Amino acid sequence: MAGRASAKDAERQTLARQHVITIDYASPDPAFAALVGHTFAQAYIDTKIGIVGRAGRAICQMVRKGARICATGLEVAQTRLSKYQQEKGIVASDERLGQ
Repeated sequence: MAGRASAKDAERQTLARQHVITIDYASPDPAFAALVGHTFAQAYIDTKIGIVGRAGRAICQMVRKGARICATGLEVAQTRLSKYQQEKGIVASDERLGQ
């Protein structure tokens, strides 16, 4: 089978919630078997990194969007508070009364 291998020829096992996989590939040529195993492992790693990276970017975008929404809400609330304080004659001061 030297010269041609496919993912269906290689066996892999993954353990749930672990970062360990086992790849088995049999060939009469040990160097070719090693090449297939290493190639399969690298493809698996590249795929996992791509998936995790995309998920991380999506989560980051969601958090940033939520932060912008919160910041906008805070600005609106601060504006309303300031307007209320002006209407009622409330003066904000850093000094505490009676001290």
